[in-house]
Amino acid sequence: LTLTNTSRRARTFSVYSYNEWVLGPPRMGHQRHVVTGRDAPTGALVARNPYNTGFAYNVAFSWASEPVRSMTGDRTEFIGRNRTLTRPAALTARALSNRLGAGLDPCGALQVSVTLAPGETRTVVFLLGEGHSIGEARALIGRCGDASSVESARQDVDALWERTLGAIQVRTPDDSFDLLMNG
Repeated sequence: LTLTNTSRRARTFSVYSYNEWVLGPPRMGHQRHVVTGRDAPTGALVARNPYNTGFAYNVAFSWASEPVRSMTGDRTEFIGRNRTLTRPAALTARALSNRLGAGLDPCGALQVSVTLAPGETRTVVFLLGEGHSIGEARALIGRCGDASSVESARQDVDALWERTLGAIQVRTPDDSFDLLMNG
C-alpha cells in the first residue's frame, strides 16, 4: 500500500489489515480450533490449528512493515455485533484490544499508524503467509518484508500471467471481446 500526503500539513492515518483464519478444510466449526498469538521477534500475528492433522505444526502469519499499533485475533471485536466488513466496528475505536488466543472467532487484524509530512510518500507492506514452523515463518517475513522484494515478486507474477495468458491470442471483429479473452 503506497500512501501520499497531498495536503499542506502532516497527516496521521490508521491502516488496517484483516483476514479470517480457516487453517483447515471448509468444515463447519473447524475454525474454532485456531489459536492466535504474537511472535515477539517479528511482531507478527501468528495462528495455528493443532487439530488440522495434515498441518498441525504450520504457522500462518499476518505482518506489517510498519510498527503495529494494535491487533486482535477476534473477528467479533473487529467487525462488531450486527455489523459487516463494509462498516466494521474497529474503525470507530482508537485501537484494537490486542486480544489473542484460543476460543475466539479467529481473524488476523492489524492496525498500523502512519504519519506523513506534507508531500511525503511511504509504502506499507502487509504480508499474509504460512510456514512449516515458526522459524520458516520468520524467514519468509525476513525475505519478503520490504517494498523492493514485494515489487520484484509482483513483477514476477505479472510476467508469469503474461506468459500464461499470452500463449493464445484471439482476434475477432469485436475489440471488447478480444480484450476480455486476451488477458
